[in-house]
Amino acid sequence: MGWTCHYTPPRDERAEIERLVTFENEDRAMWPVFTTRKGSVWYLAVEVTAKTENADSYGYELDALGRYVFAAVILTRRDSGEWCYKDMEESMGPCEAQAPQKMLDLLSPTTKEYALEWWKKCKASAALTSRKIAHGDTIQLAEPLEFSDGIDRDTFTVQRQPSAPPPIFFAKNGYGLPDQPFHAASLDQGLIHFVLTLAPRLRA
Repeated sequence: MGWTCHYTPPRDERAEIERLVTFENEDRAMWPVFTTRKGSVWYLAVEVTAKTENADSYGYELDALGRYVFAAVILTRRDSGEWCYKDMEESMGPCEAQAPQKMLDLLSPTTKEYALEWWKKCKASAALTSRKIAHGDTIQLAEPLEFSDGIDRDTFTVQRQPSAPPPIFFAKNGYGLPDQPFHAASLDQGLIHFVLTLAPRLRA
């Protein structure tokens, strides 16, 4: 499914997102039981209750009350004043896979291959973002970053100081020069985003 756009953004985006996965007819009813957002992407656990004995479970295992829970992924964007969304469900194999573990725990067992693969990606992402960065840790990036002094750096040592609540990262430059201190721009869900400018040297 492609993008759907509206000229007027919703007053309450969360309520609008939840409305998109709320539905009822003579065969089934569904509504969100868990909602979270990561950036411009919404992740929802959606419970479906069958209202007839012959209602299709679409590859999900029903509980004793005839219910199953699947994951919905809804992308959003704002373009030229419009608010747009693109809705998917887990069996479509969304590229976006940052649903938290507590949401994954709500999902019903399924035989859908793409859904199972998406679960694996989400679990891998959750494992990475749950890691804690401690004083003295050494972090090596998969790809080096080029800084404004023209030097590529990929290895940093974490130092926490009472006078500087955000952690400071000392780059191991390998050029026989003193280690360079850098401040992280943010620690968003455990991912480190570096400011690509040299920070002032710390006083000894």
